[in-house]
Amino acid sequence: MMLTQLKKVQQQWQGSHKAIDNWLDERQALLVAYCQLAGLPPFTRENNTPVDDFDLKHFCQVLIDYICAGHFEIFNQSASPEHTQTLALIDKINASTDFALKFNDYYIKKTPSDALPQLDNDLSQLGQFLEQRFALEDQLIELIHKELA
Repeated sequence: MMLTQLKKVQQQWQGSHKAIDNWLDERQALLVAYCQLAGLPPFTRENNTPVDDFDLKHFCQVLIDYICAGHFEIFNQSASPEHTQTLALIDKINASTDFALKFNDYYIKKTPSDALPQLDNDLSQLGQFLEQRFALEDQLIELIHKELA
């Protein structure tokens, strides 16, 4: 679902602004890493199969890169006082950042020998968080595009 929505957003806004293009490319990398780690199609991972440490660390890095790209390349450039609607959306997106940071802080420290009984549940919650965040970000991209036009 999230990949399908991303494709729609890319088709609609690709080429409108270089920072937005880069951000959407990073979102795609995040979604691919998420699907791989969670064992979602086209990737598979049987229940109780240990998660590859590289995949977990890679996902955490891609997650933080994506969050940072939004904050430093999009939000800071779009946060002008005269655009109150844009600022309100940025505030909503910023409020949702804590969950991703907590996920990263917890799992980036894990080693291959650590049991990860909560990972599947945490990934599920993170997926819901990301879906909500992407919807807000898509609204922000539309507002930015209107402001640039």
